[in-house]
Amino acid sequence: MSDIKIKIDSLYKIFGKNPKEALEHVKQGVGKDELLENTIMCWA
Repeated sequence: MSDIKIKIDSLYKIFGKNPKEALEHVKQGVGKDELLENTIMCWA
């Protein structure tokens, strides 16, 4: 088994006009599906 050089957990790549707001929702435990659903509903 090789030694782990870099390990990344809980990495998010957030796009949009309000990335800080989206990140706050993620920190509160909102899942990807719910976040996308709410975002899409805001733009619909």
